[in-house]
Amino acid sequence: MTRIKTTLLIVFLLILAFVILVNLDRSKDEEKVNWKAVREADIAEVTDGWKTPIWLEVNTPNWEDSAYISGDGNTLYFAYYPGDLIADLLTWDFKDDIDVYISEKPFKERKKFYISEDIWSEAGVMISNGDFYYMSNRKIGDERINDNIYRNGVRLDFGTEENEEDPHYCKEKDELYFWKKENADGEKIYVYKNKEVRRLPSPINGSSGNDIQPFLTEDCQTIYFTSGRDGIYKIYRSERFGENEWSEPVEVISSKYGVGEPTLTDDGRFLFFIQLFMSNDGKRNADIMYTERE
Repeated sequence: MTRIKTTLLIVFLLILAFVILVNLDRSKDEEKVNWKAVREADIAEVTDGWKTPIWLEVNTPNWEDSAYISGDGNTLYFAYYPGDLIADLLTWDFKDDIDVYISEKPFKERKKFYISEDIWSEAGVMISNGDFYYMSNRKIGDERINDNIYRNGVRLDFGTEENEEDPHYCKEKDELYFWKKENADGEKIYVYKNKEVRRLPSPINGSSGNDIQPFLTEDCQTIYFTSGRDGIYKIYRSERFGENEWSEPVEVISSKYGVGEPTLTDDGRFLFFIQLFMSNDGKRNADIMYTERE
């Protein structure tokens, strides 16, 4: 009789555990966001002769950011964070660090890039002539600081006290572009050349919003960048017609909640970027998209 009671108790506990697990799975399913439907409801608008953007399979329901496509279009570098990065920034409660991953064409699989370490965050990879530029918040001495620019693991010192973000080196003119925060004027794009840091002039930095994330074509004559000049982050293009003179920016890509991080293949045929999506209940997700020349 005792053995029967014990058996019945075990069966009851197994059934109870199964019911709890089913309910947990249901609650998880109810919490999931149909990101496919969210994306389909927010197709980024393109101008300037670009096709409708395409979503990459390497994306996840988490945060993909800081996209950089190699010149030949075969290797994609990007930053990954497991969660809603904006929400965690607002609360300053991070689930993990930010790591750099790579994905080879057709961009379905990923693996962590060797420059990433678990102690600190890295992002903004850019490659020129075999040199790896990126940003990291690693410690200098005993002090953990915010983002600085590194080349092949060595910090580049521009003699400024501010953070420097998203480097882009243009070999043709030996210029290193980046953006940094200014106390009185938001975030603006700078160039380091001849051992001097110089702010890009208006109309690149002429807006009341932030102007960030520069990318230049190989000849250093065209710049794509992100700007919040219209109240939401969009991607713009500007042409160079003097040593430090640029044309009025032309809007290239926009969306409901913002786009950024433009990066192009050397032939100018493909433009990769990041698009921010938001669900009806306020959950955010950043994905890598690309568009092709018409």
